[in-house]
Amino acid sequence: RGVLLVLASVWVLLALEKGSGFAWKSRKALRMEQNSYDIHLTPLKPEPGVVSFTVAWKQPVRPKIDGTSELRPDIYVFMVESVRADAIAPENAPFLSSFRDNECQPLGRTWAASNATHLSWFSFFNGQFPTYWRDAAIRLRKGEDLAVSPLIDLLQKADYRIEARAVCDLTYNGMGATNFGTAPGFAVFKDAPSGTPFAKRTIPEREIANFAEAKEALINLPKGGNFQFIALDSPHFTYLWSPDFVPPIDYYDPQAAFHAFPTPDDILRVKNRYLNSVGFVDSQIEEFVQHLQKLERYDDAIIIVTGDHGEEFHEHGAWFHCSSLEEEQTSVPILIKWPEGTNLPKHASASHLDILPSLLHYFGEADASFADLPGRPLLKVNQEEATQITLTSLCGITGIAMAWTRDDYTATFRWETPWKIDDPSTIHLDDLVGPEGSLDLETSEEWQVALRKYFPDAPERLFETFEKR
Repeated sequence: RGVLLVLASVWVLLALEKGSGFAWKSRKALRMEQNSYDIHLTPLKPEPGVVSFTVAWKQPVRPKIDGTSELRPDIYVFMVESVRADAIAPENAPFLSSFRDNECQPLGRTWAASNATHLSWFSFFNGQFPTYWRDAAIRLRKGEDLAVSPLIDLLQKADYRIEARAVCDLTYNGMGATNFGTAPGFAVFKDAPSGTPFAKRTIPEREIANFAEAKEALINLPKGGNFQFIALDSPHFTYLWSPDFVPPIDYYDPQAAFHAFPTPDDILRVKNRYLNSVGFVDSQIEEFVQHLQKLERYDDAIIIVTGDHGEEFHEHGAWFHCSSLEEEQTSVPILIKWPEGTNLPKHASASHLDILPSLLHYFGEADASFADLPGRPLLKVNQEEATQITLTSLCGITGIAMAWTRDDYTATFRWETPWKIDDPSTIHLDDLVGPEGSLDLETSEEWQVALRKYFPDAPERLFETFEKR
């Protein structure tokens, strides 16, 4: 009886502690606490959201591409692993900072489509929400052939010479096939499958070799009609650079150690190491651009520099990426230099989803070709700011699977089992946060009205049906 009394007392104390938390803890804290444990000793749990919706998701529509444009600018795309938007700063990335401010279209706050490499690459090349990657991945696992992505389709129909170089193994999560097709027929397709001589070299050595090959190829190629894609991995943990590169920040972690319980100084030193690796990438892209200028191939080229996702350094209690949709993991640089003389309207924000419709529009494809895409053409003027939408199946203990951002407002959503294949039919608005914090409204009707007010374009871009439960 004594043991039972003690256990009952402990249970009552646990229930009181958890119950009192509903009075002072934020919704975010309560739900993260709930998600942190598989076993719960009391029946108390937070509501799944402030308002719930029954939804039917739109299915992707592949754009119909004519490919009849006479425009043939060279196009260079640099996909940089783990580079968050604020990592492009004069202190550690002087070239890209100047390039962004003086050569590129002003795009304001810029976003990846997700917090994971394979999901963001899919959105970049296919112009679709990242959740549709899983459909292509399932077909690939069944042994089906995949067509090239619409971006590659556009280039092939315009008779571009295509070269793609990476320093990782592109069979990872089907990244090669889901973006370039199972048989792309490129002039160059290079990655680093495990066990190959190329994969045995360090990542900086692979990057240097890829840049050297790309520069050498351009010497003998005619101007125009060339597409080069170069993926760079140095800013991925453990944050690397070449031995002959002088890092711009002296105070950094020499071992890139992972700290389970980091001090502020631990975090600073790891982050500084990361910023140095971004500086190494900055120097390589600078050398490549100087090569283009020397060959007189720069002015008429399209150059795109972006990151696949960001990188968190305990701003919200986590390391690195693939654990939340916080801004540090999803805000990335999107630097686009268009050919000289292109009119460049200014935007408050942009995302990976805008790349494909922007290129379709630039090449003169009919508006109908990108009307059903979730992104928008960035060269069109007089557009209201769009809601930037990020999605993931890798949401960690936050449980947040989708975020909408527009102006200074962010709405976050959750649903049951976000890692599963099927699209959810019920989603829950987790919170709507503005400049002064959570709107903290009283009724579900008020939350619904606020959601429509601050994100007027988002539901129609995502859903066929979006109804309050």
